[in-house]
Amino acid sequence: MFGSVFLEVAIGISFIYFLLSLVCTTLNEMLSQILGMRAKNLELGLKRILSDERLRTAFYRHPLIRSLGRTPAAGQPVRPSYIPPQTFSMVMMDVVADQVKTAAGPDGSHARTDSFDRWRHTVSRLEQEDIKRVLSGFLDVSDRKVEKIRTHLEMWFDDVMDRVSGTYKRKTQAILLALALGLCVVVNADTIEIARTLWNAPVIRQGVVAAAEKQAQPPAAREKASLGELTGQLNALNLPLGWRLDNLPQGWQWLTKIIGLMVTALAVSLGAPFWFDLLNRFVRVRSSVKPVPRKGSP
Repeated sequence: MFGSVFLEVAIGISFIYFLLSLVCTTLNEMLSQILGMRAKNLELGLKRILSDERLRTAFYRHPLIRSLGRTPAAGQPVRPSYIPPQTFSMVMMDVVADQVKTAAGPDGSHARTDSFDRWRHTVSRLEQEDIKRVLSGFLDVSDRKVEKIRTHLEMWFDDVMDRVSGTYKRKTQAILLALALGLCVVVNADTIEIARTLWNAPVIRQGVVAAAEKQAQPPAAREKASLGELTGQLNALNLPLGWRLDNLPQGWQWLTKIIGLMVTALAVSLGAPFWFDLLNRFVRVRSSVKPVPRKGSP
């Protein structure tokens, strides 16, 4: 009996953490879209690749790149939030060729039949030394195959964006923690109080466990819930969420309250995938535990 109650409380707390994590994730996505965080992160990566502003501006103004983002204000380049590596390599080769043509003038073309030789000649006439050195290195290890140059460009882009994405993930984690802390304070999501309620109120506990078991299904079988739907699910659990002026902590109770809120915020910042996986594990364990039959029962 004790073990069963303990497991049900664990399921209930994991479920609350999961719902709160989904709320934070939704808020974080909204904030990311409003601030254009992904586009700025991509721009940071492109600045590391294309330090020359002319090349970078030409890159953003390319039709393939413009098709990936919103229509900007007049005279402003598009700032997409994602660029496929294959698109990056195609645009890079096109932009580099255009830069050389512009610098050489209308008579700067050269009659060469081999595409690799034409590309080497193009790179040799680049004015931007940084990108010229990188592309020259790619030419030296491409076995005279233009396709391999594109492959090296794509690998280079992926490598730079992986490093930039690490910085973006750390920023996102910090924002998620701040959102989690703010959300927990606003809704009074106190882990200690929630655990106490689940332990002492069997009816509420059973209702939360039933809701958790319903939620614990493959992600493909669940529809993405909106912010309003998630709030409704939390309200339907009848847990001690929210503040009441006639039931505020007194004296040393505030210390327990702060600890409970901090525990919830730290747990929620781990993210919805973590708590969804743990919730499923608890539900599977509970379903595998068979009740001990009473003596004299058939």
